[in-house]
Amino acid sequence: MVVLGCRDVLVKFGETVALDGVTLSWQSAGTVHAIVGQNGAGKTTLCRVFAGLTRADHGQVIVGGVEYPPSGQARLRKAGVELVHQTFALPPHFTVAEALQLFRSDGTRGGFYRRGAIERRWAGQLESFGFSIRADAFIRDLAPEQLQAVEITRALASGSRIIVLDEPTAVLPPEAIDGLFARLRVLATQGITFFVVMHKLRDVRAIAETVAVLAGGKVVLPPTEMSTISDTEIARLIMTGSAQSSVSGASVRAMGLHDEGRTLDDGGSEAGPLDVSVAVAQGDDEVAQDSGASPMVAQDSGASPMGDPALAGGQPDSSASSAIMRVEHVSTVTREGRRGLQAFSVDVHPGEVVGIAGVEGNGQQALVDVIVGLEAPREGHVILDGRDVSHERVAVRRRLGLRYIPADRQSRAISLSSSLWVNAMAAPVSSGYGVSGAVRRGFLSERLLRRSGEERLRRWQVRYASSGQAMRELSGGNLQRIVLAREVDEGARLIVAEQPTQGLDLGGTELVWDALRRARRSGAGVLLVSSDLDELFALSDRLVVILGGERVAVLRPPYDRTALGQAMVVGAAS
Repeated sequence: MVVLGCRDVLVKFGETVALDGVTLSWQSAGTVHAIVGQNGAGKTTLCRVFAGLTRADHGQVIVGGVEYPPSGQARLRKAGVELVHQTFALPPHFTVAEALQLFRSDGTRGGFYRRGAIERRWAGQLESFGFSIRADAFIRDLAPEQLQAVEITRALASGSRIIVLDEPTAVLPPEAIDGLFARLRVLATQGITFFVVMHKLRDVRAIAETVAVLAGGKVVLPPTEMSTISDTEIARLIMTGSAQSSVSGASVRAMGLHDEGRTLDDGGSEAGPLDVSVAVAQGDDEVAQDSGASPMVAQDSGASPMGDPALAGGQPDSSASSAIMRVEHVSTVTREGRRGLQAFSVDVHPGEVVGIAGVEGNGQQALVDVIVGLEAPREGHVILDGRDVSHERVAVRRRLGLRYIPADRQSRAISLSSSLWVNAMAAPVSSGYGVSGAVRRGFLSERLLRRSGEERLRRWQVRYASSGQAMRELSGGNLQRIVLAREVDEGARLIVAEQPTQGLDLGGTELVWDALRRARRSGAGVLLVSSDLDELFALSDRLVVILGGERVAVLRPPYDRTALGQAMVVGAAS
């Protein structure tokens, strides 16, 4: 019997075909199945069709051997299908119990409820599913993995036996991914069937029993047992739609497949943003590999090339005079449940990528906010290009060459309601740099600004119908291209890249990695804050480990996962 499937599903958005005659079926219940593919391959659309949230133009959805027209959330939910979205939309000022009770009339009288009653009810549900979360905790105070647990509880509490998880690992720190997978395995033994959309093949192999691949809205690999197909074959299908094509070495690293890297085409030629999915510049930029050797942790002698002593007390680097950016003994005020910095110091030099490694929530956000000007330090200094900007406005820092790629694109990087060209030119216009060519008679020319914005969009191969269309109409990969088009420009001296590839597919990941490497080669410094260890290892010249808001270790390649993990959890090894 088909547990979940679809037959000849066609979904069109205007002239764009999102799903083109997709036929899939899974017959194994109580297991975890993976659906993979690049951004724009149709994965999220397929998830929404399964959940009845997107109406297909043609085809059927099959649940438990029964065919349903692919529309009507209530009908498919009643059949037992629930979707957990990649981005959570839980009310921040609600408690966990209130958020779970939302839109559920059971247990209430006339629309009213007793707080204690629903808290006891949902505390029991959370415990039964193995989640250690207080029912009276506020949503705003929860970590990403806890928010996800609440969403999964909501889905399971409806009685659903089929849960579709769209990018469940995209918002989780590495240590939380293992916990999620362990919980899914336990729930699968209870007869729950999971369908997960993911990008990292290491994660896919760790949790899924089968894998299906979409490319260009078509099925290029039907559900296949993981034991019968190699990661190399899956990677080729994801990137090219063909198992016979070559894949660049950067794609291998983006998927965390170091062991198979030698069997693929490493693409020795240098490629620009237009060719990044075919070949990415290799050579000495690629030395930070996970070789399994012991890490090089810099000592007080300052013998390393950058003279960076690994002092838990956070001493500034000995070569600070040549740094493009210095954070010197910075402490911040802890607020809104976020951990602040404690006498934290880090330098970034021209032509260097410095990675910030740590368990999520140990002060990374405070560090980013202090550097880009969203928060002022309580103590210490931020020096940019020789100037103390600790209490300067964002615009001043941008004129000095600071650029910022935020993790939260929608709230910090773009305006979804504004046009593409406005987003591409918003920072230069608001900060007063790079727009002199658009000035006519003392006024900014909208026509010339739009032309400059369109040139940036063309340079980064943003796919769009009109530069005047709203940002909300683009895919996540194209949104990130626009952010890169604005932030990685000729005037960039320091790029703060915060989770720059979170939620991106392999092609998008390569694009970002190549952009940061090019900026490095052009002499810019890069501060890379990422929870993706593959990304940190592939790009960083050195890693600064942050724990409890303090700098506890500095590591250099070749990096070792075990040693880095120990430093992230307990500090530098004695």
